[in-house]
Amino acid sequence: MSLRKSAKLIATLVLGVSCIAAADTLTFTSSVSGPASLLTNTTGTSATTFVENFLNFASSDFGADKEATLNVHAVDPAGLINGVTFTIFGNFSGLGSAQFNINSGAGSGTFSTAFITGFIAFAPSTNVNLVAVLDLDDAGDSASITQVRYQFSTQPVPEPSVIVLLAIGLGATLLKKRTLGC
Repeated sequence: MSLRKSAKLIATLVLGVSCIAAADTLTFTSSVSGPASLLTNTTGTSATTFVENFLNFASSDFGADKEATLNVHAVDPAGLINGVTFTIFGNFSGLGSAQFNINSGAGSGTFSTAFITGFIAFAPSTNVNLVAVLDLDDAGDSASITQVRYQFSTQPVPEPSVIVLLAIGLGATLLKKRTLGC
């Protein structure tokens, strides 16, 4: 095997191990504001997923005040958060719909189907704040939002020991090349 192929193999193996070793577990804090009788609970949080259930966010429950705000703060000490896939679930009849605005328009729109999904990319960061404003419009029919789900994407930061191992492997390859006169 040539020295160049050996160096590529070592780099591939070491970088592959660094991605496996840097599995992310994010921590989340959240708050919800809206009508006084709004009921929510946070369930289904996993390593990179946050789920907020809206137990009674329906147009029939709140009269004129049909807006809620969900604030989520995600922290990833082991890597960098570089995006989020959002999914908003709802129930609608007739002309009922819901509007959403995440982080001042980074993700926004109107929907009247069972769910809507989208992706928001941002500069890699260990801390991300998401503010989702949700507004129901029953248009004389019915509209509700039942759940907001965020699936965060991250890019791993290689562990220092992996970088050292890579440097040793590449250094040994170069030293061998120099001693063989290649």
